[in-house]
Amino acid sequence: MNAPKTDQAVASRSQNNSRVRGPGTPAVSIVMPVHNALPFLDQAIESILGQTFSDFEFVILDDASTDGSVDRLVEWARRIREFGCCTPRRT
Repeated sequence: MNAPKTDQAVASRSQNNSRVRGPGTPAVSIVMPVHNALPFLDQAIESILGQTFSDFEFVILDDASTDGSVDRLVEWARRIREFGCCTPRRT
């Protein structure tokens, strides 16, 4: 059996993925880990949100930052609908 041509393989995967995702599920998940990244947060978030492709979910995970990153993420959460922020508790 011959392997499918590249274009056929990509089309086949796209069709299969659309069946698996279901309606309302984003095509792409962007995960941005954060740890003491305050100087870079605004630019990084604006860069992702400024993309022309819009069928994505944007997940930001803070890893116990101590530099004010969490406070900045909370500010973003107030401005963006369906924006959540997750940070672990320090023990």
